[in-house]
Amino acid sequence: MQVVLLGSGNMATVFGKLMLTDGYKIVQVYSRNIDNAAALAGQLQASFTNSLQNIYTEADIYLITVKDDAIKAVADQMHLNGKLIIHMSGAVPMEVLQNVSERIGVIWPMKSINKAVNAIAPSTIFYDANNSADKELIVQMVSKWTTNIEQANDATRLKLHMLAALTSNFSNFLYSLAYNYCEQEKISFAALIPLIEETAKRLEIATPLATQTGPAKRGDIATIISHVKLLESNSATSEVYDFLSKSIMKYYGHEPKF
Repeated sequence: MQVVLLGSGNMATVFGKLMLTDGYKIVQVYSRNIDNAAALAGQLQASFTNSLQNIYTEADIYLITVKDDAIKAVADQMHLNGKLIIHMSGAVPMEVLQNVSERIGVIWPMKSINKAVNAIAPSTIFYDANNSADKELIVQMVSKWTTNIEQANDATRLKLHMLAALTSNFSNFLYSLAYNYCEQEKISFAALIPLIEETAKRLEIATPLATQTGPAKRGDIATIISHVKLLESNSATSEVYDFLSKSIMKYYGHEPKF
């Protein structure tokens, strides 16, 4: 099958390479930045363009991998009747593609994607399409990348996308704040990694509520105040620590008097 990739970033790079390995022919890469389009096309043995007016129109599958806010704008400039058009966002409704073709779908991997990624498993891929034949085609395609495959409509994917931000993106930002503090105070961030791993591992045998610990959960005001003092010169981290500590205390029935 012939594939056109619309986008040249992390998602296009990873899935373009996967599809090429699986025997798909990547015939063209589109990007607004011609240098980025050329670079990825070189890796995928494809032609490239920075104009949607020059999109190859005889491919079988068109994979839109641009950022969420740009998907509709890209889709609105194409008319490819009879071709399968797929976007790769968890937060964007499938219907933004409805004016491009009568065959539309979504593939969204619940995974942090960067260009160094070379495997999707064991992450889950969520998918949808507006007809049963294309649902089967998509499942056949993604089953080479993971065995965790679930159909999810727009509303469900949006909820899952929010949860991914809550559990992965937000927690990673907390790690970033901790890392910056370690750098500032000449403390080894590596010392925290066993704790981070243990915290995640516990979720395999117990709920997050059952495993919650810490001064905010216990209502240890004096300890929290001492922590806040350590962060007086770091307003960004202090603001997050203050908000989360008060939120946890309220959740567990403590009065956040600090």
